[in-house]
Amino acid sequence: VGITDMGSGILAGTTDDPFAAMDQAGELNLYVTKNTVMDPNAPFGSQLRQALTNRNDYASPRYQYRSVKFFADGVVEGVTAYLLEPYAPDAEADDDFVSHPLWTREQMTEAFTAANAAGFQIHVHSIGDASTRQVLDAFEAALEANGKGDYRNVITHLQLVDEEDIFRFAPLGVIANLQPYWAFKEPYWWEVVDEPLLGAERAEKEYPMQSFINAGALLVSSSDHSVTPYPIPFWAIEVGVTRNLNNAEFYEVDDITDMDDPTWLLAPSERVSLTNMVKTFTINGAIQNFRENTTGSIEVGKNADFIIVSQNIFAIDPL
Repeated sequence: VGITDMGSGILAGTTDDPFAAMDQAGELNLYVTKNTVMDPNAPFGSQLRQALTNRNDYASPRYQYRSVKFFADGVVEGVTAYLLEPYAPDAEADDDFVSHPLWTREQMTEAFTAANAAGFQIHVHSIGDASTRQVLDAFEAALEANGKGDYRNVITHLQLVDEEDIFRFAPLGVIANLQPYWAFKEPYWWEVVDEPLLGAERAEKEYPMQSFINAGALLVSSSDHSVTPYPIPFWAIEVGVTRNLNNAEFYEVDDITDMDDPTWLLAPSERVSLTNMVKTFTINGAIQNFRENTTGSIEVGKNADFIIVSQNIFAIDPL
């Protein structure tokens, strides 16, 4: 029913976009929320002006530029995620290597302050725990500078988050956007990337989900397509509920019959209830995209945006 497109460059509003063409022709049946990507190596002022142009030029009910996208760090597999503690020895990096942020603290604070002041939601890619702490610090500084507002700023991925920082999301009004598809010991990935590069103890704490709910933060689920090649929400909902293997055939491994089977199980304390997992893909996502008054739940006065499924997911075995 709706997607958030995170892959737009700073000139995306001036390039051909099939969604824009469909919207202009009255043929777009999706809600599309676009982002203008910010580059730390380019003048921020000109990028913000382009974002404003995109927002003004594309502001229909179904196709909108509401957000600006920042990449705060890299990824664990590239040893470019920014960590609080050094990478494990198998990362073959210096003993004290934690990588580095893509934006300096000063750059990020100034950019976040200006973007929120201009009425933009900020959507940030952050993988490492040090990166997320810096992002939260910048959001806090922007909030102090601009005052309270309906910013709905977002941090996505959140592979590693320090426990103390989880409690900062709700007071700062920051949305936690995770990809539940990855929240288990993924075959051929866990043993090659997560455990050797981070160390077993730290890797076991990846992708907290229930902790955000416990701390009062809004939890939203997404796919990060095409990193997740098959963005099927029911696959992600299953992993969110079980924190375990969801598709043995896809991974070409033996299936499990017990959600507590330890082979692929990751942090079972982070399991989320089925009701809350459904919300992360429906009303919570609508709130993130400022569309909760028209979609995201079945209520009188909202658009009839729903699907019919072949089974009652509340009555079937989660595996």
